[in-house]
This record gives sequence, C-alpha cells and structure tokens, in this order.
Amino acid sequence: MAGLKIENLSKTFGAQTVLDDFSLELAENELLVVLGPSGCGKSTLLRLISGLETADRGKIVLDGRDITKMEPQKRKTAMVFQNYALYPHMTVFDNIAFPLKVAKISRAEIKSTVQKTAELLELENYLDRRPAQLSGGQRQRVALGRGLVRQPSIFLLDEPLSNLDAALRVKMRQEIVALQKRVGITMIYVTHDQTEALTMADRMVVLKDGRIHQHGTPGEVYNDPQDSFVASFIGTPGINLFDEIISGGRGQALPLQFDNSIKDGHYTIGVRPEHIRLEPEGPLTGELLGVEYIGAVSHLSLRFGDLTLTVIDNRPEKKYRAGDLIPTRIDLDRIFLFDRDSGRRL
Repeated sequence: MAGLKIENLSKTFGAQTVLDDFSLELAENELLVVLGPSGCGKSTLLRLISGLETADRGKIVLDGRDITKMEPQKRKTAMVFQNYALYPHMTVFDNIAFPLKVAKISRAEIKSTVQKTAELLELENYLDRRPAQLSGGQRQRVALGRGLVRQPSIFLLDEPLSNLDAALRVKMRQEIVALQKRVGITMIYVTHDQTEALTMADRMVVLKDGRIHQHGTPGEVYNDPQDSFVASFIGTPGINLFDEIISGGRGQALPLQFDNSIKDGHYTIGVRPEHIRLEPEGPLTGELLGVEYIGAVSHLSLRFGDLTLTVIDNRPEKKYRAGDLIPTRIDLDRIFLFDRDSGRRL
C-alpha cells in the first residue's frame, strides 16, 4: 500500500525513552496531525522518518520501501522546521532551487520547476528578494516551496506556524491544508496547538511520553476521548474534570443520578462546558465567580459547593454580576467517566 507504515518504532536518549513502541499507518495523500505537549516525542518522530535520527528498533516503510536505515537524501522526504532554516544571503529563487542544485539538475529544469512552484505558492513576484525582505507568512511559503521542488513522497512539518502571530497562523493553516489537497501529497504535521490539530487534520494522533493515547478523526478524538489526558488536552475552554464518589448511583461532589450499573467507588468525572446548560428550571444552582467575555460567547465560572465548573453562555448580551445564582442542567448523556488511577475511560 502506498503511504507510510510505522511498526514498533522506539527511540531512547540515554535513560529517557522518547518514543515507545510507536505503530501507525498513514494513507497516501492523507494529512495526519500529531498533537502533544512539549517533550512527548513529536519532533523525534519526524526526525526518525526523515533519517535525521536513527531508530533503536522498529521499521519505517514509505511507499512500499523500507527506509528505516536508508540515508536521508534517498528517502524522498521533505521537512519544514519551526525556524524555516532559510539561507539569509540567498534570494527566494535560490532558496527554493537549492535542493535541485545539490541534485545537479539542469539550469533550464531548475528555472521551470522553481517558477511553477513559486506560482503555486503565490511567490512569483518575490523571487529576487531575500528572506529578510519577506513577511513571516511569505518565509513560511518559501520553506514549503524548497520542500515541494524535491517531489517528496511525504512532507514533514515541525510546528511550522509557532513563530507567526495569531491572525497569520489562521491564514497559513488554511493555506497549508489547501496546498496539501491541491498538490495531493502525504503530510505529517506536528503541533502542540489543539486548534491546529482539530481544524487541519484528516486524522490526528494524541501523543504523550512517547506513546499514542488516541488516534482518529478530530471529531472522534474530541467527542469520544479514550482517557482523561486526551479529554483535558483537547477543547477550549478545557473540559471540567473532578473527583467523584458514587454510591448507589448518586454522586457526592455533585448530586447527579448516574446509571445504576455503575459500581460504587471513586471516579474522575469529565463534562465539557458546552454540555452544562443554563436553564431557569435547572436542578443545579451555581454561584457566579467570574465571566470571561470572548465575543460571540462568554465563559462563566460557577461554584457548586466545593466544585468550580466552567460553563459556556452563547448570549453575549447577557449581563452578570459576581455572586449571581444561576440554575443549570448537566447533560448526563454527555458525561465522561474515567478510572481515577489510570485515567482510562470507563
């Protein structure tokens, strides 16, 4: 099968295990986003695929070829780094053309390939400029162009938008997705930004401590988290997580009636802010501690006894004062129940 297949990939640095028995298959022309906190092994994964690091064990197969021990220049991979790694003394043309010159491609073919790539990236009017004369988004596109001219089997992007301001990040992630679909290239995009993962991915992987905690479509990962880490790492505002003692199907921290099949014991409960509804006749009343006005919605901090939960109100015109008592109803069908020790979804 064309695409990428990773089997039992592991990597350690000294006593630290950075990737631990990582296995995944990526279809041709698919955009996979690898999401996780700093130090979880995201960048190391890309460096192993590209050949910049050597795996301790495991196997990497790209388009049917075992590339696990292959030299980097023979792997047909292209990588874009967080800092773009452009040559400041070279023009845009020469930066994009550099891999072709190294490969000793003819001048005529280099000129034609660079021109076509520049047009694809809307850089044709900037070919004589140097990186310092470009905006952050334009420099990012030059880095993408330098990878594209190599005609790679897979494109590896390591947090490429981290250095851009918020508005430009939104624009560039849309451009990268559109480019990936237009060119029809397999891509792995690494980020710690959940918004990038949710908006860009065909599929996503949530990584922590070198291990996959969950993979699937953005909708599957958000709506059906397999453990409390995944649930807490994805979502804005974050999910409400709290310890609960359930006895006879009833909670103590919040007086909710759970399914009678749930055994008595200690659990971690998860409920997303959008699943707590503000209802005049709601059975749970919270005391308002504060409001974050976001524009189209407001985020309310409500105290229920010893618990403080975040609730979303989609009526930005509504006025509140600290101390207001606000009735609510929790959608019991949307509550997540996790094992308190392992974090595993029950």
